[in-house]
Amino acid sequence: MTITTKKRRWTCAQCKALNPPTVRRCASCRIGRTTKRKSLRTRADMLWATYVKRHGSCARCGKQGPVDAAHIIGRAHLSVRHDPANGIALCRTCHRDFDSYRLDREAFIVGVLGEAEYQALRLRAMKPWSREYPIARLQELVKETR
Repeated sequence: MTITTKKRRWTCAQCKALNPPTVRRCASCRIGRTTKRKSLRTRADMLWATYVKRHGSCARCGKQGPVDAAHIIGRAHLSVRHDPANGIALCRTCHRDFDSYRLDREAFIVGVLGEAEYQALRLRAMKPWSREYPIARLQELVKETR
């Protein structure tokens, strides 16, 4: 007598889509079945940076070329770490000055975002993290900008 086990469909940990047992990657978000939380964070970081750097010029000096994606509110604030409003594209020099507080950071951010948006971002940073990575939303934003 042989016992056959029926393979079951699996639910994606990120987007909650139901997938057939034969596929290794989710059909909707393309994340692997055994993807670890750390790799989800890395993927969300890359998508966030791609979205922030979409214009290809520094927001401070206007220099064209390779830019960095700078967090307005630090990455340690997980509730806004991958928020598209929490990023700004800066050249390497301006990014270094921005992070070392050599320039008037608050005035620069208010000039770029506006006072209301900056205060709303600061309030969102104080909220607890939902423990989910917004990969699907970031993928949509990146597709829209292409």
